Formats: sequence, C-alpha cells, structure tokens
Amino acid sequence: MSDATAITTVAEFYQQISVDGSEDDALIQGLIDRETEMFTKYCEIESFFIGTYIEQHDGNATHNLFVKNYPVNSIAEIAVDSDWLFATESVIDTSDYKIVDDRYVAYKSLFSSGLQNIRITYTAGYSVIPVDIVAVMLQEIVKNYARRKEPDVVIKTLTDGSTHFTPSGLMPSTKQVLDKYKKMRAN
Repeated sequence: MSDATAITTVAEFYQQISVDGSEDDALIQGLIDRETEMFTKYCEIESFFIGTYIEQHDGNATHNLFVKNYPVNSIAEIAVDSDWLFATESVIDTSDYKIVDDRYVAYKSLFSSGLQNIRITYTAGYSVIPVDIVAVMLQEIVKNYARRKEPDVVIKTLTDGSTHFTPSGLMPSTKQVLDKYKKMRAN
C-alpha cells in the first residue's frame, strides 16, 4: 500500500502521540497500511480515495443499483446488455437515472433481470478523508503501537492483581464510526 492510499500518515501518528519522530517509522507505516486495509474491508469498499471503477451487476428488475464504492461522485456510463457486448445502443441516457445520497443509482425504469447484464463506469471516493475516519484510524494505530511487543496478549494480570483485557480487531468505537461509511445493501 502506498502513502497515496493510506488513510493517515506517520507524521500524523507522531503528532497524535506528541513525539517528533522515531526509529519506528517502518513499523508505524506497516500499522497504517494494515489498518487502512482493515477499514476498507470492514466498509466493503476498495478505497476511501477517489477512483474510477467499472463494475458489472446482475439486473434484478428494480429501480436501484447499489455500486461497490462510495460516495459516488459521477457516472460516466451505465449500459444494460444481456449479451455482455455493452455497445453504444445499450447505454442508458443520463437523464433516465440519478445518484441518490451519493450511495446508489436510481433508474426511471426497471433494470432488466439478467446475469451480469449491467455495466457501470463511475468515480467514487473522498478527495479528503472524513475527520472521524482519520481520528479512529489514529486511535487504532496508537492501540496497536502500544501492543507492539505483546501483540497476542489478550489478558494481562496487573501488579495489583487486577486483570486487563485487550480485545483484538477493531475497537467497538471504531466500528461505530465506520458503520456510517459501510456499504449500503439493497432491501
């Protein structure tokens, strides 16, 4: 993963923990890359950043088409063709559909039923990652950086005899934020 697709940077991490820099840059970049991948998988998208996507979908005789990535910024083309040729005559006129809530496409007619008979070319993603996503990303990295020497420890007995549990995976507070950005599903 490159810095261009990572949700945050090593410099932002150091700013979060009020440190100027460290010999742990490679470790921190690895944590950033791993967490970025976990965030995109959790939200079921390819990237949070703007990109162009070409997808094929099954037509299901509904007015709505739920794409894989969001927020949807623009649509270059939607074509419907049961033969998968997607020639010019299969392209839907732009006045016959619209983007709804930056999340899906609404079509005036019904998308015809068929296997992979809809092809959409569109751009989706953020030019600037939302602040709440960056904030929970930094919290996850701080948590994992603190656990770097004991990554598999789940239970630790403290000197006072109490037990401390450290859950693995994304924190519940992180999931709560990411749920707002999670892929929308058809009903």
